Amino acid sequence: MSAGELHREAGSVAKQSFMVADLAAAVEGLAEAIPPKQAALLLGIAVALRGTALAGDPDVARVAAEATAVIGAEAFAEQLCTGAAMSREDALTTIDKAVSG
Repeated sequence: MSAGELHREAGSVAKQSFMVADLAAAVEGLAEAIPPKQAALLLGIAVALRGTALAGDPDVARVAAEATAVIGAEAFAEQLCTGAAMSREDALTTIDKAVSG
């Protein structure tokens, strides 16, 4: 199984958990395996699910930096804010789409 497939599987499994932190962490992991614009959106969704950004996580920082380098700071911020503002229902739909690949 590739890393992307493993992250997608983790996201699918975490959706069944009552632990929101598990789902947020899985979404952050999935962000590593998808295109930068979608990654920024998922990082925002993780913030929304958790209720706060996870400061100091080197993997999240790396994904954010890589996405910013590709799509630019303004587009990254826009996608991050869009994800962070999503309702839980919209966030779960977006996660489903990302998990489906």
